Amino acid sequence: MHAIVTLGGFNKNHKYLEKKYFHINSIAGQWKKLVIDIVKNGNYENKKLKKKAYHVASQLYHKNTRFFFDVAKNDLNNNIKAIKYIGRYLSRAPIAEYKIIDYSDGNVTFYYEDLANNKERVELTLDIETFLSKLIIHIPPKHFKMIKRFGIYSRNVNKEIKTIMETMRKYVSKYSKSTFYQVETWDTFQVNPFYCFKCHVKMRIKEITYFSSRTGSIRYKEYSY
Repeated sequence: MHAIVTLGGFNKNHKYLEKKYFHINSIAGQWKKLVIDIVKNGNYENKKLKKKAYHVASQLYHKNTRFFFDVAKNDLNNNIKAIKYIGRYLSRAPIAEYKIIDYSDGNVTFYYEDLANNKERVELTLDIETFLSKLIIHIPPKHFKMIKRFGIYSRNVNKEIKTIMETMRKYVSKYSKSTFYQVETWDTFQVNPFYCFKCHVKMRIKEITYFSSRTGSIRYKEYSY
């Protein structure tokens, strides 16, 4: 399961509070407990299966692996990045073709990266029926919703929140979108011209001066607030 969350949220007075830090260990511990509790308290009709699930859950409580929780290093600060991030998990096959090393005598040899052991490469050979059964379980049921939205991403937020978010969206679109000048300066000098060089705080754009090769003159682009 992948979750995209905002770096902040609205309080009860509809004021947006921006956050720049997540306490990873705390969130990971809460998420781990929720997942294990689902396994432990499942509605198992078979007593042996229920006992085994309880035993597995008890063991998992003592394990601390990245399999439970991982945080992406980069922020998704525009729609295109978010769409690409979500799309790669919706449109890709369960296993890439290049990871299938060999197919002969009814057996398939492939490899995968074990997330629980720092992405260690593991090679595995399975008969074709077992291999296909492991692929089929990744096919969602018909009409199954692969994407769900909650909180301020939901369509069901109240009108006041919608109005505030629309205002914020217009502000971000007008003043915060990366420009050609910003991208080219970063690619050339590894410097973001819209951030203070000393304190690294994002500044408001007042005016951009540039030479236009089309007109052969100095051009100005002003931003008013």
